[in-house]
Amino acid sequence: MICVLLAVALAATLGRAPTAARWGQAGVDCMYAAGIICGLASVLAMGPMMFAALWFRSYVGEAALAATVLRLLLTTAMCLGYQIWSKPDLKPFLLWALIFYGLMLVIDTVFSVLIVRHLFGQKRVEVVSA
Repeated sequence: MICVLLAVALAATLGRAPTAARWGQAGVDCMYAAGIICGLASVLAMGPMMFAALWFRSYVGEAALAATVLRLLLTTAMCLGYQIWSKPDLKPFLLWALIFYGLMLVIDTVFSVLIVRHLFGQKRVEVVSA
């Protein structure tokens, strides 16, 4: 979770100046909203995988896939809710939602792979030729 929050903060810090130059304060607000939405969805989606890793270790692979699907659904629902409620400028919002979502996808995938490898270990497969 700390990696997710740090990645969102770093991307928002790096993107603030170009976004403000292109779209002004409204664009920066859209960037912050997209970062909060994607970061929150990523943290919430890690819950099932952590639960499975602690209590149902044999299902952690399925839980990792479910976490990816859950993150997609949560991000979509929260983005739609924000768009309906706040009516932001869609260009900066959708651009930053895509950037943050891709960043969260990479972090969550690496995190899932590390959890699965930690629980099941690296097994070597040897090919025997006849």
